[in-house]
This record gives sequence, structure tokens and C-alpha cells, in this order.
Amino acid sequence: FYFVQNGFNRIKSLFTYHQWRRLARDLNFSLPVQPTKLSFDQWLGIFKFYQVIKWFMAHYIIFGDSIAQGFNDLTGGWVQRLRESLTLDDYVYNLGVDGDTSDGVLTRFENELKPRLSTESKPNYILIAIGSNDSAWNNQSNQCWVPVEKYRQNLNQIIKIARKYTDKIILISPEPIDQIKVD
Repeated sequence: FYFVQNGFNRIKSLFTYHQWRRLARDLNFSLPVQPTKLSFDQWLGIFKFYQVIKWFMAHYIIFGDSIAQGFNDLTGGWVQRLRESLTLDDYVYNLGVDGDTSDGVLTRFENELKPRLSTESKPNYILIAIGSNDSAWNNQSNQCWVPVEKYRQNLNQIIKIARKYTDKIILISPEPIDQIKVD
């Protein structure tokens, strides 16, 4: 019984709530369900459904600054909302770092990207959400933290590295900054 219960809980945790409800309806078992009450055909149906959906799961690898990180957002930010809208949140990697610029992302990009790529035939999506800290004005140097040309070079280099691993690259532009409010 312990093996059945433990295995059942691991399998159940792979599905979203809505997928689990659909399975219960399609395979004709009521919720909550005891694993020992499932028939062989119901177990087989659960397993087959998992085999189908696992090939559609993707790896979403997000690089960015505090906005991507979800800093000061009680719900975890937009990356967390993306994670909740997908099938399995194990495959959403939030690599946002508070205060990061394109210089910082470029420095760590490939080292942090490679271990998170799918080694199977699942698609890899790389989302790059940087630029807000790059464009912030530095009153001491009287220029942006990262000059526009350097930002462009960094972004091109990040894209070049990303293209070695996938063609699914999504750039998320920085939000407008009201400089008067931040000075």
C-alpha cells in the first residue's frame, strides 16, 4: 500500500489541478480518489496521458533584472504568473537578478543557460528581459549605467549565444521610466 500511495502522489503532482479534474472526468473516477480504488485501466489512462503531455512541455529560461525576478511583487512577478499558466512549473527557470544589467546577464548567460536546457526533444524558450537598469541615468558619470552602444553589443552577443541552443528567443523590452520620479 505504501508503494502505491507514494507512487500515486508523485504521479498526481505532475499534473495541474485542471488536468487532474479532466482525467478524473475522462477516466470516470471521483475526487478525491484513493489510489487503491483505481482500476488497472484508470492507472493505464493516467500513465498514457502523462506520456502525451510530457512531450509538449517546454523549458522557459528567463534572464532579467528585478522585474523578471519578481522583486517587490507579492505574487512573484510576471514569471510566476507565466509558471502558473503552464502545465508543469518545474520547467520555468527564473534567472532574474535584482539590479542586473546587460553586462551582468552577458557575463553569466551561457553558464546558467546550459544546465537548464532540455536534453530531450522538448522546446527551449529563452526570454531576455533586460534594459531598465542599463538605461537608468547615473548622475555621477552623467550617462546611462550602460551606454546605448554597449547595451546593443551586449544584447547582440546574448542573442548570438542563445541561437547556438534554440531559435525560440523572446526579447522583452524595458518599461518606460519616468526619470523625474527616480531622481
